[in-house]
Parts: sequence; C-alpha cells; structure tokens
Amino acid sequence: MFRIEDVNLSMLTEKEKSRYHFYMRMQSGAADITKEFSDRVIKGLIDERKKKLENAIWGFVIGDCLGVPYEFKQKGTFKYKPMYGFGTHNQPPMTWSDDTALMLSLLDAFENGKFSIEKHKVNLQELIKGCYYVDNILFDIGVGTRVAIQKDFQADVSNSLGNGGLLRCWLVGILCKEQLFELVALTHSNGGLYMQCCNFYITLLNDILQLGKEEAIKKWKIEHETAFDILINTNEKLSRTEGCIVETVRIVISSYIKGKTVKNVVELGGDTDSNAALFCALKGAEGDKSVLKYKNQIRNFEQIDYYKNKSQTQLKIR
Repeated sequence: MFRIEDVNLSMLTEKEKSRYHFYMRMQSGAADITKEFSDRVIKGLIDERKKKLENAIWGFVIGDCLGVPYEFKQKGTFKYKPMYGFGTHNQPPMTWSDDTALMLSLLDAFENGKFSIEKHKVNLQELIKGCYYVDNILFDIGVGTRVAIQKDFQADVSNSLGNGGLLRCWLVGILCKEQLFELVALTHSNGGLYMQCCNFYITLLNDILQLGKEEAIKKWKIEHETAFDILINTNEKLSRTEGCIVETVRIVISSYIKGKTVKNVVELGGDTDSNAALFCALKGAEGDKSVLKYKNQIRNFEQIDYYKNKSQTQLKIR
C-alpha cells in the first residue's frame, strides 16, 4: 500500500517538499494517488529546478556576450545595441569572454556531485592557452586571475579583490557551497569582505531559483538590504573601482532590485561584460524571455550545452 510518509524526499529542497505535500493534498482521495503519481510530482519539481538553473547559466553567457563590445568604455560615451560586434576586443557579435570561459572550466570539473579542485586547476592552466573560448584564443582575462594561474596557484592572493573569483565560482555557491571558500582562494582573496560580496549575490540568486523574483526581492530587502548598504558605504572607494568585487555586486544587485535592464547595466560602462553576465544570470533564473531570447545567437552555443549537460545530471540546489 502506498503511503506518503514513506516517500524519500531527500532530493528535494525544503521549498520543494512543501510544494510536494501541497500537490498530494490537492489529490487526496483521488484514485490516482499512487507511487507512480508521487514519482511524477517529484520528477516535475526537480526538472523545474534544473530548468531554472540552466536558464541562469544561459543568462550569464548571454550577458557576457552582450557586454563584451563595450568593456572599458566610460558611461555616457556610447549607446548600447544588442548583439553588437567588433567593439573593444574586436570580436564578432555574441562572443563570450574570459568570464564564461572561467565558468566553463569550473563546470568541466564537476564530478560525482562536487567540484574537483585538482581538475579545475588543470582546466585553468588550459584556459590561459585558449581552452574554453569560442575560437580557442585567450582574450580579456583579469591580471589577478592570470598571475595566480601562471604561478601555479602559489601567488599571494590575500589582497586580490577583482571580481574574477565570483565570476568563476558563482555556481559553486548554488551546487556545493561548502567548497566556495577553497575554490575562490585559487585566484582571489577569500577574506571576509570578498566572501561577504559573494554571499550577497549567491543568496539573491538562490532565492530567485527557489522562490521566484518577487518573493526573492521581498526576502532580500527584509533580510539583507541593511547589511548590504553598510558594506557598500563602508567600502565607498572600492564600490567605485572598476572591476572590483565590491563595485560589481553594488551594480548588479542594486540594478536587479530596482528593476533595471541589461541595457541599463551595460550603459554604466566599465566592466560591462562581467556586470552584465552576473546581472543576466539573475534575469535568466527568473525566466526573463527578453534575455533568454538571445540564447541561439551565441557563437558556438553548442559548447555551452556540452559543459552544462555534463553537470545537469548531478544538480541539487542547496
């Protein structure tokens, strides 16, 4: 005899468990409440979660591509046009940068439900030779990241506050948060300020994945807005330093909370590809079609599919 009490819900998040019980209550007394029906509900919840995270990954790549042509340009000196090409880095339209290449090098190290740090180190060594780029040619990689890799991860990165650690490791915070500290430290500081910035972003993204846009923003404002404002105000100079982790989370999180668009984010200038990538990951997680519509315009988007699918079978959002 089928009993809901005996169902193993360990693969579901707490939010999904609540939804599972809601669906089962809605069907109480119906003839089709069977183990098969229960299994379909569980599979549907897991598939929905995977789709949201997949959209966040696509959003990240799309934002990166849309921002590449404008990198380093100053606010007010240009107008954003989607799928523009041959700008700052002289790349064809919808070409991704080091931001996506770094993320792919991480995804390629996802094995047996966790990230292999040794495999990721090997991948990063290949990355600076051009691996994980569209044309297998390295361009636009942060100095701190490059130096850390070239010195075989033995460089002192305690004061490295560039945004590359978050760009490379944001998925770690969703899939295996207990590994975030160690993986960030390969190339960047994992001190209090840096990890606070990472956690502010990852918390918002995780809430969007689990609760949806409106509930996530409401929760953010109640639980994190005050602490976030204090961090930004306390580090005012860093929050205005191009490419710094503090500036990046200030732009990305405040833009998202205020309902801005990728056009608004890119036209702020500076580190346009990184800011747009992290911003569009949030938009992708919520399922924003105005961002996701560019998916098939990405150059060699099949490469993204390949690395994404390698990890998809193991996903469990914490």
